[in-house]
This record gives sequence, structure tokens and C-alpha cells, in this order.
Amino acid sequence: MIILLFCVNLQGNAQSTTIDFTVTDLGKGKVKINWKNTYQTCIQLAVQCSFDSLKFFHTILNTQSPALPDNGFVYKNNHPESKIYYRIFFVLNGGNYFFTRSKSISAETVPAEESSPNISTAPEEIRIEDIPFLSRKRRVNSDIISSDNQILKKNSPTTLAKTPEKKFIHIYFHSKDSLIQTLEYPDYKNFKDSITTKTKDTLYAISHYDVILMPFVPKYVWKPSTYIFTNHNGYVAINIPDATEHHYRIVFQEEDGSFLFEIKHVKEAELVLDKTNFVHAGWFKFELFEDDKLKEKNKLYLDKEF
Repeated sequence: MIILLFCVNLQGNAQSTTIDFTVTDLGKGKVKINWKNTYQTCIQLAVQCSFDSLKFFHTILNTQSPALPDNGFVYKNNHPESKIYYRIFFVLNGGNYFFTRSKSISAETVPAEESSPNISTAPEEIRIEDIPFLSRKRRVNSDIISSDNQILKKNSPTTLAKTPEKKFIHIYFHSKDSLIQTLEYPDYKNFKDSITTKTKDTLYAISHYDVILMPFVPKYVWKPSTYIFTNHNGYVAINIPDATEHHYRIVFQEEDGSFLFEIKHVKEAELVLDKTNFVHAGWFKFELFEDDKLKEKNKLYLDKEF
């Protein structure tokens, strides 16, 4: 009787460790993703995508009702020229979490290992990232991991066929909100070399597939004007050699840009202004006009007198 009850209890708790979902191309860059969830204890469900079928996934949707048995949404694909893979990440009550196998728009599930009738005794190489990760309770035997932590060797009649895929790099300007363009990796290398050798701009990698272009901003260095400046006595001097040949006008401003005073017509080549015109010490801006055209825009500094 005890054995019978135990078997019944096992059958009652048994359930599939996956969620069925479909990926449908709606055209115009829109993708419809539907899923059927048999887990009533599901407390979180997220849809993720990546340009790689096995890694570098990021979340594009966190559903507000993870326990719904049938749900879906439409995703706007900003990179229709690239093949994108989708998967479902879900968490059950108690903390266990799982991933589905990834699918592309072609609605084909990324294949797992398939049996081969030709048994070979030679060791084959399988990348660790190709091993499906179903639960955080699952662990890989450390005895079969190579020293570089990348290659797993075993004697097996099985093979894992994976077609090489193109790697695309997304280039953003200044922040990740402004995508400039998407380049295949060989083109990106040429772009990176051009940035390095021909400009002073900088490329920052924020992930395996995303880089940010930071433009070079030269540091501002103030240079005194040769026309309006502070002389060795601390007074504002004006030196315009051809003052009699053109109509010169000067507008003085406070440091915040507010109007201070104006010289409507400079009639002499050399002038010295009294400090009382400036009211206080500090920085002052000015604009020099030649025949009503802006000739120079600069600033000067007056020292405080004690």
C-alpha cells in the first residue's frame, strides 16, 4: 500500500520542464510571439532575444500575468536584416527557473543532439555554451571541462551541427538610445581602425555586440583678444589699428550674458577704459563688430583692487 501511494504521488507531481511557444513573422519588422504555459505556479515569465542561438540573450518583455495559460505579444524588430533568436525564461514558485530552447522567425527550434548510426571512438569537441541549461539545480561535471574552460571532450556517437552565423555589431552615438548603424564584424573592424587612426574619437564596448562612439571634445583654452584686453596696469585697453577706416562697435556684457554697456563708435585706434565702467571685478564678455558684422566674441578679466 505504501509503494502504491508513492507511485501515485510521483505521477501527480510529474510535469514537462518546458513552455511551448511560436514565433511568427507578421511583416514590416513585426514579430508575433505566442506561448502556452502549463505552470500554475509560474511567478515570472520573460521573453528574451539574441543574435546568437545559445548566448547573449536580453529581456524584451516581462509579462504582468505570468501564470496565464495562453498569452503573447507583438515585438517590433529593429534589425530585420539579422537573424534573431527568441526564448522564454520562467521562474516557478520556490525559486526554480528554466529556459526554453531558442527559436528563430522560421519557427524552427534550435536542434539538440541527434543520434547517429555511425559510432566513432574518436573524441569530439562540444562547446560548453552549447549545452542546454534547464535549471540552476543542474551542474556540469568539472572533470570533463578542459583547462581553458571552453572545450568539453567525450566519446559519443552524437554530434551537434551548428551552422556558423554572421556576427553583427551595433554602434551607438554617445548613449545606447541613438543607434548609428549595424555592421558585420569584418566591416566593424575596418570602422574601428578608421576611428583609431583618423580621428580622436573613442569606441567603448558595453557588450559583445554593442559599442558606443564617444566623440572627442577638445578642452577649451581661453586666449586673450588682441583688440580688447587688460593691460599691465589692470585697465581695459582697446587697440584697433584701422579704427578710422571702418565702423567699429563694442558691446560689453556680464559673465552671464546680460548687457552692461556699449561703445557705439570707436573712433581712435587706442583707447583705455576706466574701471568704473565695469562696476565690479571679474569676468566680462564682449562682442566686437566691424561694419555691423561680428568680428570677434571673447572675454576679459578685471582684477579686484584692494
